[in-house]
Amino acid sequence: MAGSNEVTIDDRTHAILVSGVLWMLVVLASLNEIATTDPGVPLIAPRPGEIVVAMLISLAAVGMGFVVNARARQLRPAHVSAHSRRALYAGLAGVAVGLVVLVQTLILATFDEGLQHRYTRFIAEPWWPPLLRAFSAGVIEEVIFRYIGMAAVAVIVFRRLGNADRAYRSALVSTAVIFGVLHLPDLSLAGVVVVLVNTAAGLLFGWIYWHWGLRYAILCHFIGGLVNQSLGPRLIGLI
Repeated sequence: MAGSNEVTIDDRTHAILVSGVLWMLVVLASLNEIATTDPGVPLIAPRPGEIVVAMLISLAAVGMGFVVNARARQLRPAHVSAHSRRALYAGLAGVAVGLVVLVQTLILATFDEGLQHRYTRFIAEPWWPPLLRAFSAGVIEEVIFRYIGMAAVAVIVFRRLGNADRAYRSALVSTAVIFGVLHLPDLSLAGVVVVLVNTAAGLLFGWIYWHWGLRYAILCHFIGGLVNQSLGPRLIGLI
C-alpha cells in the first residue's frame, strides 16, 4: 500500500508549475530592486547582464527552496481548501502589521529627525513606487526567510528531535529573530524597537507560511508594506 507521504506525478507537476510562477515573481522582484531608487530619481532600466544574473540567482533560490520544501512538506499540517478565507485573513493581518509599523514609525519620528526626514521624502511620490517596494520585499524576503530559511531549519531540527511541531517552532522563532535583527537601522533605542517590531512581524509571516503556505505569507507581507510605505510617510508629513 502506498505511504501517506508518497508524491504522485500530478503532485510533482503541480509543484513544478508553482515553482515556475514563483521563479517569475522572484525575477520581477529582483529586477524591481535594481530599477527602483530614491524618490525623485528616475528608474534605472536593468542592463542585459543584470537581467541574466537576476534570472539565474532567482532560479537558484527557488530551486533550493523547492528541494528543501520537498523534505519539509510532510512536517507541516495538511492544507485544506479555504483559499478565499485565508487570503482575507492574510490581508487583514497584513493591514494590522502595516499599522503597527506605522505607529512605531510615527512615535520614533517624533524623537528622530533623521527618520522623519527619511519618510517625508516619500510624501510627494505617486502611488506606484510604494507598490513596487512592497512587492519586492514581500516576494524576496518571504522566499529567503520562510520558503528557504524556515524549511531548511525545520528539516535540520527534525532530524535531531524527530518532532515536526518542535522543528517548525524552532524554525519559526530563529528565522523571525534573524529577520528582525537584519532590519536594525543603527545601534540605538529606536533601533532596538525596530528589531522587536520586525521580529514580531516575522513571527506572524512565519506562522502563516507554516500553517497556510507561502502565497499567504507573501500576501500578508505585501499588504503590510503597502500600508506602511504609502500611508505612513504621508501621515508623518502631517505632523
